[in-house]
Amino acid sequence: NTNSMQELFKKYNIQLTPEQIQRFELFLEIFIEKNGQINLSAIRDKQWILEKHFLDSLMLSKYLKLSWKVLDLGTGGGFPGIPLKIIDENNTNFILLDSVWKKITAVNEFTKALELGNIKWLQYSWTLLALFWGQSEWMHIQKLHFLASLASLVSKSRLEILVFKKVAYTFLFSE
Repeated sequence: NTNSMQELFKKYNIQLTPEQIQRFELFLEIFIEKNGQINLSAIRDKQWILEKHFLDSLMLSKYLKLSWKVLDLGTGGGFPGIPLKIIDENNTNFILLDSVWKKITAVNEFTKALELGNIKWLQYSWTLLALFWGQSEWMHIQKLHFLASLASLVSKSRLEILVFKKVAYTFLFSE
């Protein structure tokens, strides 16, 4: 329920507006439904989804200033990209990338249902993206001038420094 979600976030000094809480409640509901259909995550328990997906994603906001263009590599079910976009106050441009079509389709549905702006998705293997970066077929992607990229992160302990769950590549481009 709303109170337990707010209490959990408050416990880790994450303050959310009523609109953000509503979006997280909706995201939780539609994520659980879609996860039951296409297996976006092995985590099924509502409380564990809140802690291991939502909270772990939001912990990144304590270490990153979201004012860049962000590429979420291997987004899976939309983590950490969608939770970070929900709390984004800088109108940051996000691109969520995953090689699995069913996950990208779900992410697209989530972003539409949540009415999130400046967030797009791309179905492609990030390893191939890194390999072919700069070649002619990737010129349209280069034009985005990504200033930062994220891989999903998890915290060993929410009070300690975050550690990488996946490999992250940061692409910096000059204008």
